[in-house]
Amino acid sequence: MKFNHFVLLLALIIHSLSVLHAQLTQDNSRYSQINEISDLTCVDNNSPADQCFHYLILSVFWSRGLGLLYQLQGKKTRPHLVNQDYWAIHGLWPAVINGNVPRKCIDQNRRSQFNANHFKNRRDNLYKTLENRWFNILDIPTENNAIEKFWRHEYDKHGCCAARAESITNDVGYFKSAINMYNNINPSTVVKKSGLDIGQTALLGTFYDALIQNIGSKVKIQFVDNRAGTEKYLTEIRVCYDLSLRKIDCPGYHGPSSIDRSFPLRLLSRMP
Repeated sequence: MKFNHFVLLLALIIHSLSVLHAQLTQDNSRYSQINEISDLTCVDNNSPADQCFHYLILSVFWSRGLGLLYQLQGKKTRPHLVNQDYWAIHGLWPAVINGNVPRKCIDQNRRSQFNANHFKNRRDNLYKTLENRWFNILDIPTENNAIEKFWRHEYDKHGCCAARAESITNDVGYFKSAINMYNNINPSTVVKKSGLDIGQTALLGTFYDALIQNIGSKVKIQFVDNRAGTEKYLTEIRVCYDLSLRKIDCPGYHGPSSIDRSFPLRLLSRMP
């Protein structure tokens, strides 16, 4: 009997390895057809987007989840922002498959063009929307126009690179694109629709399968373990887009591991 159990277990392991090998082979075949990006392809401010990055990542965070992660990392957070039930934008980041975004992707011409006044007095109320959707939960020294300086930091680090894409082009296009992506995903609604309510738990694997079906592409989810190691807390959802801002499966990501899929996943309603 024990021998039969051993044979069955061995067969399951071999099958799992075969599936993983097939996935990796498929990915390698797909990625081999994609142009290589490096400091040799993205050389100056005139290099087009497809020579500087392959795709974009929109990351949205659950305020209490990311707040807990920061605290576990020894970082101070702002209680009035962390202690609320809210999905917000963490960032919109250019990304390279199997590599890093070239240093020269930061377009100095576009970098100098950032001006938060571009977001004001618009019919779409972009400035106010950004205040409510894209803010910093870390506890930083209070100063005048702090949120505008935070947006400038995001644009200087990521936006002026992303703006090489013809679908973005400048600071307004960068921040407006992120807002449009956020609204299209509608994190609060899609998370609930996928089976996870505030303060409740769902089986991580079941939730993830429903989430990618409801969003329409394979996304990445980030989570942190509770202190007892008995459940996980959802912190972020990351959705990937091509250079035309169409959702795509996040490259090289096959979803949570089989072990992680078996854990309860909680959407925090209060800080533990």
